[in-house]
Amino acid sequence: MHWGSLKSLALTLLAFAIVSTLGSGCWEPASSGDEDTDTGTAGDTDTDTDTDADTDADTDADTDTDTDSDTDTDTDTDSDTDTDSDTDTDTDTDTTTDTSSCVPTGPEDCDDGLDNDCNGLFDCPVIATAYPEAGRAAAGNDVDMTFATPALAWSTMECRTARVSVIDGVSWGNCDGSDGTGLLHSPTLTNNGLTRTEIRIAYPDSTYSEVTSYEYYVHTSLNGATKCTPTPTYEAMFTKAAERLPDTGTFVAADTQLNNPFISVDFDPPVSSIFAIEEGDGPFDVLSLRRRFALNPAGNMLLMTRNYQSRRNASAVGCQVIHDWRIHVSHRDGYNSPTEEDNLRVMRKSCDAIVFNTHGAAACLTFSGSTVNFAHLRPNTWNGSPFNVVGVDHFMWRHFLSCSKDNDAGDRHCMFSAKCWDGGASCSGGNADILYLPDHDLFFSK
Repeated sequence: MHWGSLKSLALTLLAFAIVSTLGSGCWEPASSGDEDTDTGTAGDTDTDTDTDADTDADTDADTDTDTDSDTDTDTDTDSDTDTDSDTDTDTDTDTTTDTSSCVPTGPEDCDDGLDNDCNGLFDCPVIATAYPEAGRAAAGNDVDMTFATPALAWSTMECRTARVSVIDGVSWGNCDGSDGTGLLHSPTLTNNGLTRTEIRIAYPDSTYSEVTSYEYYVHTSLNGATKCTPTPTYEAMFTKAAERLPDTGTFVAADTQLNNPFISVDFDPPVSSIFAIEEGDGPFDVLSLRRRFALNPAGNMLLMTRNYQSRRNASAVGCQVIHDWRIHVSHRDGYNSPTEEDNLRVMRKSCDAIVFNTHGAAACLTFSGSTVNFAHLRPNTWNGSPFNVVGVDHFMWRHFLSCSKDNDAGDRHCMFSAKCWDGGASCSGGNADILYLPDHDLFFSK
């Protein structure tokens, strides 16, 4: 066949195919897949390939959906994790509750490792030994303390010592003056007045214990003086005195101030016209740095002993409370004649300790080692005495408020050396023998 005829036949067949396709109404724009198929083999084969592709797509979709569902399940698991987080929160809350539910059991017990008063501070320092006793007076270089080992693990023991009037502005430091691990405190003090030492325990977690406070009086006039430490116990002195000293009731706390140096006691002696004792007599207000005063546990006896040797005559007096004291005894019973009474008009006595009752009567005691004895004063009953008690000085309270002859030449000597406080340091009038005692206002309300 002629080439021209073949070309004409091919064009005719192509036109027919196009008309047939348009007539079916199923023509769509070709996709890139169809274009790939057109470059491939027969159309039927391409259709199968497309079907397989669709099937693969459906399968992938199902798989993806299942996977996503599984992932959602994992998300639920994460929710379980959140539940764990809630559990952690509950644990923290319980810990806080345990702390806040502290039930106070009383004042802080300093050495049990517990917060007894529930203020967040555990324990407090325990003072094992101290000089002077609380409330007593001491030289500025005699203050000395030791502490018990804390119950809890600790880092350092911290102290601050100063006059009470200024201590709030004083910084803390290590008690031992070194690295703070020593259980002792021995400050050198140069300021006279009511003094306080405050002690606290520093713990490894940078917290502190409660503070222990200890107050005493410092006066540099005591520097170099010899300390007096009685061998017998206070209990032994009170027990001995009770053998003779009548129980006349208890001392009234509001009328009794025994912290040095401002001593105030309101004795209540029986009224007696013979001995010139009137209603209201008995106030005993003295200034003393070197004598200590203490009540017995029952509060019906008052002890006086020495804390330091005498300022004026240490070699002779030593640690005696009374030394060679002249007492008028003209009212004593038992004289055989007026001449004997004249010869025995006065007697002398020395006492290592004195124990008073509330009437102002007192037993004079002497020491022999740790043994306590009576000085055997007033062996007989006085005529007209309101006490009528053998072996007791019925008017000891009045002797301590008076001055007596030191010797037959008539030199005067008072029980307590000259001191002053009213008006400040100028109260001494420039007399070096008169000691100025600051901080009276911290002991009393003027």
